[in-house]
Amino acid sequence: GLAAAALLAGTLLLIARFNRDFFLIAVFYVGLNVFYSLFLKSVVIIDTMVIALGFVLRVMIGGAVNQIILYPWILISTFLLAIFLALIKRRQEFLKIQDLHPEQVTRKTLQSYNLGMLDQMISIATATTLISYIMYALSPDVQQKFHTAKLYYTVPFVIFGIFRYLFLAY
Repeated sequence: GLAAAALLAGTLLLIARFNRDFFLIAVFYVGLNVFYSLFLKSVVIIDTMVIALGFVLRVMIGGAVNQIILYPWILISTFLLAIFLALIKRRQEFLKIQDLHPEQVTRKTLQSYNLGMLDQMISIATATTLISYIMYALSPDVQQKFHTAKLYYTVPFVIFGIFRYLFLAY
């Protein structure tokens, strides 16, 4: 434990010298992961939201390191897509534990979910993910950045990808 803490502190000090924004996001990311491991993984719904926030923070770190402006819709899309994936994972785990006794279940929050609720949340996450991606593709800032107003041509591919994932999951 002590060696890990020293390694983490050293890494954060190096990051602080490299890039201030990266450092601040990394400190928040580490704190969030510690808080998740100790408490939040036991809280229904919050567990998936924290996982999704972790993906957003990784995108933000990439933006900070590469000095890229991240427009809000890409962060929202990342968050919603990660929630979508986390909920599908919870659904798959939920189906696997159906024949287990409660004491055999390793992820205790699964006992609080039910299939109907997970399916509804997946439907909401699917719709909002697609809408947020469409808003990203139509965003004037993004169109200006990529020098085209035709990013909407990518929407069918995103829809196909999400639907294909749903097809495989169900």
